[in-house]
Amino acid sequence: MVERFSDLSLRLRGRAELWELPREELVLSHQIGEGACGTVFLARWRGLECAAKVLPAIPSETAKADMINEISTISHLRHPNLVLFLGACTVKEPLLILSEYMAGGAVLSINSPRCAP
Repeated sequence: MVERFSDLSLRLRGRAELWELPREELVLSHQIGEGACGTVFLARWRGLECAAKVLPAIPSETAKADMINEISTISHLRHPNLVLFLGACTVKEPLLILSEYMAGGAVLSINSPRCAP
């Protein structure tokens, strides 16, 4: 028996913690940013304007591990000074993180130094 959620795989945790999103509910619009660890798109989910960070089509192992670590971390954070984590798509590639969209601002998230600008 698994005693903690952190002992579960990311995909099982997404379902258990209720943050795994059905990819077909997301509509990606245009690109609004790009970095070493992914591309950020304006998206719509259930009528809400969001930001979707998408891993590159052929990610490096480091980028994939960093995004998995980011999902694991931000899925437990709630603070008024952080963009709200809405969920993630981890069942199929590419990995995707969905967060609230902050018009006119920069999205700061937890990244490893390898993905910092």
